[in-house]
Amino acid sequence: MDEDDIPLLTEVHAVTALPFAKSVNITAELIAEIVAQVKPQLKQQLEDDITIALTQKLRKSMRDELFESLLNESTAMQKSIHDELAGTIGTSIECTQQSLEEHIKQTLVQELSQAVTNVEQTLIDRTSDFIDKSKADLTTELPSMLHTNVAIIKADLDYELSQMQDKGVVEMQAKLIQTFPMMEQLLTTQLQAKLDDLENVTVEKATLALQAEALRLHEDILAKHQANLTSELSSIYQGLTHQTQVELSTYLDALQLQSQQQLEQKLGDTFPILYESLAHELSTTLQRDFVALADAAKNDFKLALDSELPSVQQALADKVHEILDVEVPRIEQTMSSNIKNEIERLIESVRMVFQK
Repeated sequence: MDEDDIPLLTEVHAVTALPFAKSVNITAELIAEIVAQVKPQLKQQLEDDITIALTQKLRKSMRDELFESLLNESTAMQKSIHDELAGTIGTSIECTQQSLEEHIKQTLVQELSQAVTNVEQTLIDRTSDFIDKSKADLTTELPSMLHTNVAIIKADLDYELSQMQDKGVVEMQAKLIQTFPMMEQLLTTQLQAKLDDLENVTVEKATLALQAEALRLHEDILAKHQANLTSELSSIYQGLTHQTQVELSTYLDALQLQSQQQLEQKLGDTFPILYESLAHELSTTLQRDFVALADAAKNDFKLALDSELPSVQQALADKVHEILDVEVPRIEQTMSSNIKNEIERLIESVRMVFQK
């Protein structure tokens, strides 16, 4: 600060300062003693103020930044947990660590720069006040000496502040290095738990869906097989019934025709008068017997088919031939017996007529 800036202070103290200035011998030892007495107090007070301010600001800033950054990272990781897996955690943590380190460094540099500026301004203001108060009693050499001492004090403060800055950065890095492994382990554990839950839910849903689909397919296949089996068995039964009826009708017609021809041939010459009546009666009897036998055979065949329907497809042809082999001889025997009985009865009747 120049002397022209404080004319009033010089004028005010002019009357009292002149006798004192004349009586006091200002020497370098006196100035050094004054500076030595003032410097520790100023330095200690400045260090305390700087330490308190920096500590509070650094703690608050670091706590807010760490909390906000960790909260943001945790929210982002929870939202993207189904799309990004374990590799994203390492990347996010590295990015977060780098951004936090850069931000902390920038914050420390800004805060320290601001603190240095404030300290310099405070020191300059206090030094200016001290110089203003003492300038009336000191010679013109004191300002240059004070400026030199201020430069020395400033250099010391800069060195100490740089040491404090380096120490704070190292401590912060050490704390971050200790904190991030625990955060990484915690986040990895939470992610693994969520992935396990998601895997269990997915497997359970897939199992239920597969079971439902398998049950539906089984029901569809069973219904289709039942419908096909019913239609096939019905068609087979109808075909076999029709074929059996046709064969039996053909055989009975042929047998009836053969019997009629044989009877006509035997009785044609001997009983010409009774031929028509006997033929009609015999035809009626034979037709009735054959119809009864056909109905009985058909009913027996139906009952056999109904009782043995599951095995009809395998043994139906053999069963038909077996039935025919059994029934045809019996029918022939029955017809032969009936014909013989009728012939004998007719012969007896004719004999009785001729005897009368």
